[in-house]
Amino acid sequence: MHLLSEFGVTGAAGLGKTLFSVNLAKKIQQEDNNTSVVCLFDKGADLIRDITACFSEPGNYLIFVDDANRLDNRLDYILHYLNEKDESRTFRIIATVRDYARESVIEKVSKYTKLHEQVISPLTDEQIKELSETLFGIKNGEYQKRIQEISCGNPRLAVMASKVAIETNQIQSIQNVTSLYSDYFGESENVKFVLDDERLVVAAFAISFFRKIDKLNEQQMGMMENSFGIQAEEFWELVDILHKNEIVDLYESEVVKISDQVLSTFLFYITVFEKKIIPFSLIVKDFYPDYTRTIVDSLNPIISAFDQRKVVAGIRSEVKDIFEKYSERESVDKSIEFLSTFWFALPTEALVFSSKVINEMPDVDIDWKGENYEQAKNEANKSSLISLLTSFRFYDEQEFKMSFELLLKYLAKSKASLGFVIRALSERYNFKPNDCRYGYYVQSFIVDKLIEQLDKGESYLFSRLFILTASYLLKVEHRDHQ
Repeated sequence: MHLLSEFGVTGAAGLGKTLFSVNLAKKIQQEDNNTSVVCLFDKGADLIRDITACFSEPGNYLIFVDDANRLDNRLDYILHYLNEKDESRTFRIIATVRDYARESVIEKVSKYTKLHEQVISPLTDEQIKELSETLFGIKNGEYQKRIQEISCGNPRLAVMASKVAIETNQIQSIQNVTSLYSDYFGESENVKFVLDDERLVVAAFAISFFRKIDKLNEQQMGMMENSFGIQAEEFWELVDILHKNEIVDLYESEVVKISDQVLSTFLFYITVFEKKIIPFSLIVKDFYPDYTRTIVDSLNPIISAFDQRKVVAGIRSEVKDIFEKYSERESVDKSIEFLSTFWFALPTEALVFSSKVINEMPDVDIDWKGENYEQAKNEANKSSLISLLTSFRFYDEQEFKMSFELLLKYLAKSKASLGFVIRALSERYNFKPNDCRYGYYVQSFIVDKLIEQLDKGESYLFSRLFILTASYLLKVEHRDHQ
């Protein structure tokens, strides 16, 4: 055996690196009673003096270092000290390392000994499915899919969600996971510490929103001060506190991010919709439309995970007045684009505005026999009525019906929309896995409405659309790519 050997357990936060390492250390000690296991944590004390005192006696030592990346330059000293030639002592190290610091830690360790690495990766959807089936007997595909969405590859969250599902035997019990996430993060003293400090919450929210923040990015630093009231120097002081509490990952003291997607979503929800420290209207006013994709990417997991009615109601109360003023000063296209982003919170406004735009369009005489009845190759632009109206395909039945009627009315006045409507009939309005539980009302209404528009076969446009729709719906097999 070498005097010093190291086993590194690497991976993102929340995947069980620490638990894996502790169990491994226990197993090694059980197999060799002469091994002394020592756990090394950075608690701010004089770590170097403690190490010198702890390992002065002869023996075989197994050292567990949790988050070795937090030791910074002291890791070099520790490895140097433990590698000093002394036949009376041998050292083995089990160290957990966050994935963002993996390369730098490996580089340091390689100077002294060979590193044996075990990578802990997030569970795949297939592994989550196997876990829920094997441990809890959950074979319902809908339940399995929801557990996959909730856990985001986190095995502990998958177990917690599975337990809730089998205890209640109702899919609704895991639709709103507010209590589940609160229980999960409520066990973390670090998370509770951050949530008790409003400035830390705001800083964490900003990191969650931007995904990552770069100290050298002057635009981000400017937005930090103008939108969130935190000057650059204070922000990076708060980042240090968040880093020490294992909330964020810090790269070379210059770039910060939250690698745990579930934690990032939870912090966003708490800040905006629970504690309401940051009003959603501020996000819209300061970051729309330049950061539309960022806003949408932040909202999607929140709407999926938490109380959807509460979240949507919160968004509606914040953006309704904004849209009224926005539509007064901006063009029709920009207003449609705004509604295409927030239609789910402003369904009435979206349908009323669409109807107004369509009614104001002039009636035109179009020779539909000369048109090309092929579906468009790309999705409709976000600023188009096609994009806005087809969004209602998965909304409530009444709103869907109104939106489809408006879509056909719009098509009759705009031949440029033909290819996009055909694409929607082929893909968006086609059969989906959950349509059976709602009696296929989407497809039923579309067929009935097209027949109604046929005008006893006099309408060439709707005759062709009916035949095309029939060819899509009468297929023996349907596939849905999500």
